[in-house]
Amino acid sequence: MCESGSTIAVVGASGFLGGAVCDELERRGHAVRRLAAPRLRVPNAKPPEIEALAREAASALEQQLRGAGVVINAAGISDPYSAWTSELVGANVALPLSLHMAAARAGLRLMVHVSSAAAQGQGVLDETSRVSPFSAYSASKAMAENFLAAADAPSLAVTIVRPTGVHAKERPTTQRLARLAASRFASVAKPEAPSPQALLSNVASAIAFVAEHPSPPTHVAYPNEGLTCALLLEALGGKSPRQIPARPAEWLLRTLALVGARSALLRRLQVLWFGQPTRAAWLLSQGWRPPDRIEAWTALGSSLAKEAVSEPPAIVLGVTESLQVPYLGRTPEAFVEAGWSVHVVSGPGIELERKTTSVATHPVPMVRDPRPMSDAVALLRWCQLLRQVRPAVVLLGTPKAALLGLLAARVVRVPVKIYLVRGLRLESARGAKAALLWLMERLTVLAADDVLAVSRSLLERCGELRLVGRTPARVIGAGSSHGIDLAQFNPAEFAAERRLESRRALGFGADDFVVGFVGRVRRDKGVPELVEAFQMLRVDRPQRLVVLGRLEDTQALDRFSTPENTVILEHVDDVRPIMSTFDVLCLPSHREGFPNVVLEAGALGIPSVVTDVTGMADSVIHGETGYVVPRRDVSAIAAALGSLAAEEERQRMGHNALVRVKQEFDDVVVNAGFVAHVGELMAQGGIGRRT
Repeated sequence: MCESGSTIAVVGASGFLGGAVCDELERRGHAVRRLAAPRLRVPNAKPPEIEALAREAASALEQQLRGAGVVINAAGISDPYSAWTSELVGANVALPLSLHMAAARAGLRLMVHVSSAAAQGQGVLDETSRVSPFSAYSASKAMAENFLAAADAPSLAVTIVRPTGVHAKERPTTQRLARLAASRFASVAKPEAPSPQALLSNVASAIAFVAEHPSPPTHVAYPNEGLTCALLLEALGGKSPRQIPARPAEWLLRTLALVGARSALLRRLQVLWFGQPTRAAWLLSQGWRPPDRIEAWTALGSSLAKEAVSEPPAIVLGVTESLQVPYLGRTPEAFVEAGWSVHVVSGPGIELERKTTSVATHPVPMVRDPRPMSDAVALLRWCQLLRQVRPAVVLLGTPKAALLGLLAARVVRVPVKIYLVRGLRLESARGAKAALLWLMERLTVLAADDVLAVSRSLLERCGELRLVGRTPARVIGAGSSHGIDLAQFNPAEFAAERRLESRRALGFGADDFVVGFVGRVRRDKGVPELVEAFQMLRVDRPQRLVVLGRLEDTQALDRFSTPENTVILEHVDDVRPIMSTFDVLCLPSHREGFPNVVLEAGALGIPSVVTDVTGMADSVIHGETGYVVPRRDVSAIAAALGSLAAEEERQRMGHNALVRVKQEFDDVVVNAGFVAHVGELMAQGGIGRRT
C-alpha cells in the first residue's frame, strides 16, 4: 500500500470531486498537493493537434508534479449536455494526455485518471477497455481513455477509474433528482434493477483507495452501492415511486431518440427507469466497501427536503463564456452572504467549474456571434434551466447571455429581470453587423425590467443610441461591474523583493521599463496600436512588453518583430504576480464598458494609459491616475508611455490610482450596492409579479 504521509498530487483540486478526493486523502494521512487544472483549448480535435498541445503544456505540469509519487486527475468538464467544443476537448482529452507526459518525466509511479462510466454507454459497466460513447461528453472521455492506453511510458502505471453518477447535497443534479423523487412524476419501469448512482464521499474514498494501492489494474469500475431504481427514489423523495409498464417506457425512449432528443437526456431517463448493471470486482475483492450506504441516501433526501421547505429566494447571474465568469468577481458571494440562493450560468469551462464553492453552477453552451440554430438551442436550455431554478431575479450581462437569458426569463415569467450593460459590441462594428447588434441590444433592453450600466459614459452612450427601457437606467456607485477585492490586490503583498522575483521569472531586469497589456488579444482591443507604439517608444533603459490574454486574433500581433523584448502569456492562474511587474498598464481598446483591469492595476499602484472611448474615461483621471489618449492614435500612446517612464511621474500617478480605487471601487461597497438595489426592486413588488 502507499505509505501514509506520501505526497499525492491532485489536479482539479478546486472542483466538486477533486476537493472531496483531497479531503479524503488528507484524512488518511497523506500529504496532498492541490493543483489547479490548466485551461487548454484544442481548435482542431485531431490526434496530432491534441498531442502537440499536450506536449506544450506538459513542461509546466512536470515542475508541479516533481517530488510526488502519485497524481490523480480529477479535472475536466463534467457537463453531459456539452457540445463538442475546443474547451471540452482541451479539458477532457488534451489535459489527461499532457498530465501523463508530465508524470512520466517527473518520475511518478502511478497516474489515476478519473474518467466516467458514460464512456461505456448504455450496456453493462465493466472493467475492460471497451468504450461505447453516445454523446460529445462521453466521446471525450472515451478518447482520453484511448490516448492513455496507447501512451508509452513503462515506468508510469495508469489506472482509469470510472465513477457513475456522483451525488452530493450541493450539486444541482442531485437537488433536481430529489425534487423529482418527491414529486408525483417519480416513476420506475424496473424497480429491482440496480441503479448506478454514487455518493460523493464514497467515490472519493474509492479513488483514494486506488491511489494507495501498489499495483491497481488498468481499469476500475465503481460498484453498485446497494441501490435499486426504486430504493434510490424512495430514499431521496421519502415515498415509493410509481411503477410504469416497461414496454411503453421503452417505446417512449425510442420515439424520443427518433425525433432527435439529446442522448444525455435519454441516458438519464434510461438509467432512472431501467437502471444499469455493473460488473465491478476489483475494489470489492481488495476489501473496499462504500463507507456510506443506503442510510446516507435517506439522510441526503431528508436534508434536501428540509431546505426545500424554507428555500431562500434564488437569483441567477449569467455571462456568455466560462472565461467571463471572473467578470462576476465576488458578486455571487455577496448575494450568498445576504441570504440568496445563487446560481451562476455560462458556457461550459474550467472557470465555471471553479465557481462551485458557495453557488450552484449551470453550463449552457452559447456563442458570442449571432447563430440562429445554436441560439435557438441555447434559448431552450435557458427556459429549461429557469423553470427548474424558478428564480425571483435574473441579473445578466454580456450580450448573448443577456439576450437569451432575459427572453427566457420573460417566457418563464421571472419576477425581476435585470440587464447589466457591460459594454457595447456595436461600437466597433460597421454596416449590417452594427445594425444587427443594435437590434439585439434593443431587444435585450426591452426584455428587461431594469437596466444597469457599469459606467456613466456607457450610460450616456446607451441614451444616445436609444437603448433605453421602461425605466431610467442607472449606475451603481461610481461604476464597475463588481469592484476590486482589495485583500487580493494588495500592493503590500508584491513589495520590491517579490516584484523582482516575478520579473526575473519573466527574464526581465530590476530596472527594465515594463509595459503590460491584460485582456483578449484582438484588434478591437487596440493590440496592433500598442505593438506599434511600443516599437516607437524610446527610453533610457531596456523596455519590455507583456501581453497577457487569450489569443483570439493572430493578426493582432503580426507586426510585432522584437520577441526578445516580449512575453506573451495566453493564461495564468493568478494575474497578480505578472501585473506586479508592470510599470504601466496600457489598454488602447476601441470599445469598453468599464475595464476592471485598470482598477486592478490601480490597486497595485500602477498607472494606466487608455483610450478616450466609452467606459475608458471613467477608469482613469487624465493627468492624475494615468493618461487618456485618442483612440487609434499610436503617437499619443507612445508619448504617454514615454512620460510614465519618468520615475517621479509614475510614482505620483500610481499613488493617486491606488487612493482612488480604495475610495470608490472597494468591491465590498460596490457589491453591497448591487445587493441593495436588487432588494429595493423586490421591495417594490418584484416577488410574485410574473409578467
